[in-house]
Amino acid sequence: MFTDSNSDVFQMAWEVLSAVTKTLDSSQQTTHVGDIRPAVRFAVSDLKGQDLLPGFCLPKGIMPILPIFREAILNGLPEIKEQAAQGLGEVIKLTSAQALQPSVVHITGPLIRILGDRFKWNVKAAVLESPVLLLVKVERERERERARRT
Repeated sequence: MFTDSNSDVFQMAWEVLSAVTKTLDSSQQTTHVGDIRPAVRFAVSDLKGQDLLPGFCLPKGIMPILPIFREAILNGLPEIKEQAAQGLGEVIKLTSAQALQPSVVHITGPLIRILGDRFKWNVKAAVLESPVLLLVKVERERERERARRT
């Protein structure tokens, strides 16, 4: 529903997702990383030539799923940490820079924290990809804004 052409529909879908994810405790959140990633990919398959998922571009659009990725990155097994970091990168790609702005601290904090821990290279590579994507997205938005002004 995050791709529906009717903004009321994806707003209601966001409210439902938010209500559902708020009922999950920490241990349950970690187990749902494997559910969220395919759900996001399924939603992307409905996009028609768009780069952004409209439901994620709402104000606080990604906030319902951020706690799930955060919990998995901080407390999951290494394989789950890697999946969560990759999933977070996928979400960043699908979200506008403006919609990401209120979530920057919630995104980068856990990623920075885990980099100091001892994990295999694949976990750290996945973790490093998300802030890089975030920085690239913000820089592209700044370039677009500069181009509009000139």
